Amino acid sequence: MTADAWQPQAQTDDPFPDHRPDVVDCDVGWEVEFEALEVNTDRCTYGAFAQPALTAVSPGDAVIVDLWYDDLWAPEEAEAHLALGTGDEAWWELRLAVPGPADVLRIEFDAPVAADEGEPMWWHVHNHGSNSYRLQSVTVVSR
Repeated sequence: MTADAWQPQAQTDDPFPDHRPDVVDCDVGWEVEFEALEVNTDRCTYGAFAQPALTAVSPGDAVIVDLWYDDLWAPEEAEAHLALGTGDEAWWELRLAVPGPADVLRIEFDAPVAADEGEPMWWHVHNHGSNSYRLQSVTVVSR
């Protein structure tokens, strides 16, 4: 993964069409900062991004995701949803209670399916409230 290769995903390619609001405002609110894709949900109300996989992935390969987020805030209790995958397959998902404390995470899991080099990999971020999420890296280790 290269942070500056992430681009907004077309509505027709969104792996979570049932999560997508009728109006998506994400022309601003996302940028590369400190070599991470940062999504600020107060200005990017729904984040759906994609980039070509930099390497082929086989089922069972180790996938390591490094990310962090600031304290999570919303005017009322809500849930954040983060996900990573290819095609219509979510490889990994995380749901977070909002409001909630900041955290730095390193998640490791086995790739559930194969992906060819160049196949679009997607990153999904949405929640209620004004929050910042940073995807630092996605690393694949062949096994």
